[in-house]
Amino acid sequence: MTTTESIYRVFRSTWGIHIGIVASYTALSDDAYSREAVKLGEGIHINDRQVQADPQSALLPDEQAFLQAGLRRVSSLILRHSEYGNRTLIVVSSVTIAPCDFQAEGLEAAMMHWASEAFGFELPQFEVEFDEAKNRYEFRM
Repeated sequence: MTTTESIYRVFRSTWGIHIGIVASYTALSDDAYSREAVKLGEGIHINDRQVQADPQSALLPDEQAFLQAGLRRVSSLILRHSEYGNRTLIVVSSVTIAPCDFQAEGLEAAMMHWASEAFGFELPQFEVEFDEAKNRYEFRM
């Protein structure tokens, strides 16, 4: 398994978003990680059971959906760069956030950022702006 730790940061106001992700990738097989994995698309699976098992870092269902959306958004790039091709399994072992400066939508961008670092591709461009009236970040992907 190849493990990568990635930190995604956005600071465009008096507060920002800071998300750390530690995850590994390997070949899909018949081991426990693979059996518990969720298929995200053709050839790519995710297992985030370690995160969910830890009460300190367990994600809500909508937060899990943002992690998965981030991988789906870059899945073709992952498959192109993964040595495991269409049998790629991503095992998320840790997600750390700054609770007072958190927005669930940032998880999608953070997962894309992790994948770009882990698999060595350029992060696709997207816009992040701070909406002062709403006091929140707007992600346009």
